[in-house]
Amino acid sequence: MKNTEGLPGISVCITSLNRARTLEKTLRTLLSQDYPAGLLEVLLRDDGSSDDTTGVMKSFAGEFAKKGFAGASVFSNEGPSNLIAARNFLAGKVSPSSSLMLVMDDDVYLEPDFMRRMAPYFSSLTGCAALGPRVVFESARERTAAAANFVSNFTGVYSEADAAEPLDCDWLSSCCLLVDIAAWKKTGGLCESFQTCHEEPDFCLRAKKSGYRIVYYPLVTARHDVDVSMQRRSKLYYLYRNKMWVIRRNFPWPARLSALLVPVFLGLPKYLLESLLHNRGVNAGELLEILRGVRDGLTGRW
Repeated sequence: MKNTEGLPGISVCITSLNRARTLEKTLRTLLSQDYPAGLLEVLLRDDGSSDDTTGVMKSFAGEFAKKGFAGASVFSNEGPSNLIAARNFLAGKVSPSSSLMLVMDDDVYLEPDFMRRMAPYFSSLTGCAALGPRVVFESARERTAAAANFVSNFTGVYSEADAAEPLDCDWLSSCCLLVDIAAWKKTGGLCESFQTCHEEPDFCLRAKKSGYRIVYYPLVTARHDVDVSMQRRSKLYYLYRNKMWVIRRNFPWPARLSALLVPVFLGLPKYLLESLLHNRGVNAGELLEILRGVRDGLTGRW
């Protein structure tokens, strides 16, 4: 990639599964970026779709080429769908000329000046591994969907801060995340064993242990086309097991012990009560799923 104005080369990595229409809108926002096209490449992976996702990707690859993008590649996955594995796959395909990688969901929409504002600010930071914008809901743009996240060192409890100014934090959502490629490689990328959730706090906490910073940048906004309620009642096993795996992998003793005990004595009763209230009674399958997730998280069962 030929450098222009001292700006970094950026590889945009997007995986999609049966989301052709939202993907199309996402890719249009990439085409409209006010950023030197020669410093951008787009890497797309269809994770086994049954709709026209691959067709949309190939069509836009041609549009990116016409606009002068440094590269536009389309890959297809023939095996089982796995978002985390797909992101690691695309990270392994980025151009050697790129120093930054933008990891995006297929339903995130960018303003035309997104790259122009994010990239220089990232370059101005010292030791930053990941920079995240303020993510708002597409259907309610006044509401924040993802901001700066923190993890208590002693309880493992997550908290969020939607600051008005840039803020160092513990982890950020990967729905729209600008990452230093060298930091990604040094930390080994995303841990594929997490499946479905908690891979972002694990990655960010590992990056921080390696001396990197994780920075929230609310002065730039991205829009996420997801349900405002964001209720997640599926895959509860992974939700609870993976939370404990973040603690096991990233907390030192004795903080690890205290952080694991909190979910058992405080979190588990809350999880079970939430299930009873949500289902307006006993859902034996869901309760068992929660109990198994907590058990396997505690024992290290994978």
